[in-house]
Amino acid sequence: AAFVRSRFDIAVGAETICPLCNSSYKDQINDLLRNKSKEETWQEIIGILKSKYDIVIKTPQILIGHQKYH
Repeated sequence: AAFVRSRFDIAVGAETICPLCNSSYKDQINDLLRNKSKEETWQEIIGILKSKYDIVIKTPQILIGHQKYH
């Protein structure tokens, strides 16, 4: 967003906030992701996030990106 503003002088919205980083349960969520077994699917993790933490994630890429970049 900062690059687009400076390079093209275009106003852009605020950067997307990570719903996992923004959660008050961030530490528990990070533990959940870190302890995911190879047998466990991302859909199972998404279900746990929805039922236990009321966080709606639609694709596993969000979880993978969170692990990799946050």
